[in-house]
Amino acid sequence: VIIEDADSGQLEFHWIGSVLDLKRLSAMDISQGDFLKYRSSVYFRAAPAWLCKQAVEQLFEDLRNRAPIPKIAKHFSPQADLRSLLPFLIQNLTPTESGEGPASLADVKALQISEDGALVFARMLLPVDQAGTSTVREQGYYFLFDVGELNALIRRVVLISSSPVGNQNRWEIPPEFVRHGSPQQWSDQNWFAEPIGMPRFLAHQIARRVRYDLGSLPEMSGFGIAGEFLENEFHFQFRLAQMAQPGALAPAALAKKRDKETKKLDPKTPEGLAGLIVQTAAQVIHSYEFKNFKGLSVVDAESGKSWQFKADQLDIYRRKPVPLPSVQP
Repeated sequence: VIIEDADSGQLEFHWIGSVLDLKRLSAMDISQGDFLKYRSSVYFRAAPAWLCKQAVEQLFEDLRNRAPIPKIAKHFSPQADLRSLLPFLIQNLTPTESGEGPASLADVKALQISEDGALVFARMLLPVDQAGTSTVREQGYYFLFDVGELNALIRRVVLISSSPVGNQNRWEIPPEFVRHGSPQQWSDQNWFAEPIGMPRFLAHQIARRVRYDLGSLPEMSGFGIAGEFLENEFHFQFRLAQMAQPGALAPAALAKKRDKETKKLDPKTPEGLAGLIVQTAAQVIHSYEFKNFKGLSVVDAESGKSWQFKADQLDIYRRKPVPLPSVQP
């Protein structure tokens, strides 16, 4: 389920859940609290189309104001195609030709084309003075974006040949983007959703459960965790809170939902937090009877330590908290 702010179109609310859980909730086989807290993936994100339009407008604003190169570079992805970026930057950073005034951004259209990708069309107007006659030349660009929850970075820039103003068919759409239609046909109300399979849903849910259980502890308020399913394996990465220090765990928040023995695992240590992630993953995967995976890995983003488990090794961690051995990077 995707809900967008209808007034500004700037924010989206995403809820990912299982149809089986909806049925179990209706049959009162699971409680409403369990359903809302644990059996879903819920997050907010900036609407990709709006985010990318803002990024393009800010880029041209920076170019017009001759912003420092490091500031302009922040608009582009580290994986950007330099062969497409260099002509664009050279054209917009070098002084204008004699007789041409500064370009102005006339129109911006955005279209989300994948879960983490968007396409933006920008139309520029360049005043030209030829033999004492003022006219306007058009310039078009396609920007291909990598989109995150809170940022959008340019991966490619495609220059479109310009034609005289007034020609309704003046833009030659690059062949690779023809399937998305003409920018004039793009709608501001652009919805995009891809099918979500059970493995991806479980990876999101496991990360959410750990985040919910530990987030209420003051000493864990700054920790982060992310989960994904790639190449038939579950992968989790965490970063401990800066204030977290090894010590006895205050089990109040966990005891409501977890077994009291959970206090044997100290989430303020990398080994303890990794153990809780593995235990949660084992319980969730078992409860959904999911077996089509090869293994699971947990990585400490700070130290690079990692723990690897085969699918048939997880069952022991489901029954009770089992501390994990220290693992060198």
